[in-house]
Amino acid sequence: MAATFCLLIALAIGLGAFGQHALAAHLAAKQMATFGTATDYLLVQSVAGLVALQWGLRRQSTLLLAGLVLFSGSLLIYLASGVVAVTFFAPVGGIIMIAAWLWSAWTLANTPGLLARR
Repeated sequence: MAATFCLLIALAIGLGAFGQHALAAHLAAKQMATFGTATDYLLVQSVAGLVALQWGLRRQSTLLLAGLVLFSGSLLIYLASGVVAVTFFAPVGGIIMIAAWLWSAWTLANTPGLLARR
């Protein structure tokens, strides 16, 4: 799963560069903001997913990955296709990411020495 997060980081960087250099002239300001949100979350949450894996939070990282794909993926698909219905998945993905981080916090708070073992 670490490789998947690394690939998503590379994708986020590539999309961000593409957006700034190729899409800025073709998308409205609101669409560019949506694109920025999708790529920002893709980058930050992928890096955070790598950290969570290092902490031994494999199941939580899997949940985080699912939420991330739903959130960022739905926004990017919407921008590419114009199908508004797909944006329904963005808040679902956001809720799943929040759940993954709350579960991570609970696990870390209730597993003494988990980080010390890493």
